Amino acid sequence: MSRETEDERRKRIKRQQLARRDPGDSKIKGYDWGKHAQRTRQIAKKKQKPLLVELWQTTPARWQWLIYGFFLGTFFGLFVVVLLPPDLSFLIIVPQLVCMLCGMFLGTLIDNKKGL
Repeated sequence: MSRETEDERRKRIKRQQLARRDPGDSKIKGYDWGKHAQRTRQIAKKKQKPLLVELWQTTPARWQWLIYGFFLGTFFGLFVVVLLPPDLSFLIIVPQLVCMLCGMFLGTLIDNKKGL
């Protein structure tokens, strides 16, 4: 095979490869890329979670359970305030601290179980 025929063969193969990859004029010309970008943004927006949900999911379990304990302790603390005389109303802190510590302990166990 001569050098010239080898070059022609390479050019022919290259043209064939490019022709196979070319999507053609009709597929590119009539396509509205602006609408495509808008649809892509809408789909991404639908998949996106609300900010507070995302923040809550990224918070470690020990802090989430501490917050749960705070609210549970506040709930129990209100009963303490109702049942005890007004002089001892400062004891609302006791159930809150106990529930918060229990929540922190449970959250730490959950974090350690996950391998964090």
